[in-house]
Amino acid sequence: MLISHSIWAQECTTISMTGNPEFPPVTWNQKDGTLTGAYVEYASTVMKELGVKPEIEPSGNWARAQLRVKRGEVDLLLAPYYNKHRALWLHFIHPSVSLDPAVVFVKKGNQFRYRQFADLKAKKGVLQRGYSLGVQFDEYAKKNLSIVWVNSWDSAFQMLMMKRVDYLPHSYYAGLLQVKKLGLENDVETLEPPILEDKMYLAISIKSPCVSIIKRLSTVVERLKTDQVHGRINGNVYKNLQQREPTYMRSFVWTRIEPVFGSVICGRVPI
Repeated sequence: MLISHSIWAQECTTISMTGNPEFPPVTWNQKDGTLTGAYVEYASTVMKELGVKPEIEPSGNWARAQLRVKRGEVDLLLAPYYNKHRALWLHFIHPSVSLDPAVVFVKKGNQFRYRQFADLKAKKGVLQRGYSLGVQFDEYAKKNLSIVWVNSWDSAFQMLMMKRVDYLPHSYYAGLLQVKKLGLENDVETLEPPILEDKMYLAISIKSPCVSIIKRLSTVVERLKTDQVHGRINGNVYKNLQQREPTYMRSFVWTRIEPVFGSVICGRVPI
């Protein structure tokens, strides 16, 4: 075992990373298909501190990104929330690095009183397939809530606009950018308080040779968190995204009619 561990340590000079292509400012795909975002920049900063070369790999969608890491095809998953199912195939690097609290988005005019998870019981929600809001919400939702799952956030917001669902839980900054991209600033609002203060992580596949650097990774993550490096990176990325909105908007076009649960709605897809 010691010999194997030593070999793994020598092999981990490069680490492949992937994440959600529809989660700005945390992670998202640019027009040319490359994955970028605050967590990409943050993870790259961490790896450079360790002398490990980061290789960023786009994966098509969030469910596919998770599957590739689960299979060991990619070493590291960017910004997943912790849940017990993911813990079966991921080593979560502690401490967590929080960038974006989760809130409830609703269509303007369809607001309702929200103070706790139980207030969602009589409502229908929508989420991107493969998306997790952490153990507490996930387990409550599985037992108590009516959730529609779709392949993209664009489809989710369109369902919200069509009143096919009542609410959409999403990370605050990522949701605001999605709303702006879709031109829904005057049609959508958020409820208070947040569903949860997010706890995102860097997480390594249990099948990756880079499990050997977990302890060193945690040390660097803790130090950078104390120095508030992640907050500065997130703020800069979000600010740049707002300034470059036309470029970001042009990376998506209305080109596909996407069937969702028996109906047809328009969806934006990357080109």
